[in-house]
Amino acid sequence: MKVTLKNELTTRNKKILNNFNIEVSSHKNDISVKLPKGLFGFSQEQNFLLKNFPQDKFSPFRVLYNPEAPDYSFIVLPAESLNGFALSDQEKNKTASFYGIAEKSVKILYIVTIQNSGNSYEITANLKAPIVLDKDNNLAWQHILDNPDYQVDYSLTAISETIKLHKDN
Repeated sequence: MKVTLKNELTTRNKKILNNFNIEVSSHKNDISVKLPKGLFGFSQEQNFLLKNFPQDKFSPFRVLYNPEAPDYSFIVLPAESLNGFALSDQEKNKTASFYGIAEKSVKILYIVTIQNSGNSYEITANLKAPIVLDKDNNLAWQHILDNPDYQVDYSLTAISETIKLHKDN
């Protein structure tokens, strides 16, 4: 099945719309994830599948896919993919503790925004409000960090240069 990811949000008075067609099919590696409070701005959307992109060229990105409302699916990036700019161990453990997640079971995901700027794409990640996943219980929450070092629109320029993105017809 082909779906269109439409991530529309406003950040700093700038409207961003991600509109990418991707193939989505059931796969044994899909992880069912329940967000009891949903994502900020999408509190009614609580059931997701964490999926790999079928095309390897999009690795390490993943899709937080909403099977009930595919338009409310999101591109995410595991924190460990950021080579040195993931949460500190202290911040990660503090966040895990807040949700009662064992340190070994926590996984951090960043929501990614992809903005078309002509013949290239500007890719940013929201480091300020990551998704905190309890891998043992398949539960997740979006969490706002109080640390001012974490940006809402952290540029992924290095990743942008190495991963070629395109729109499928």
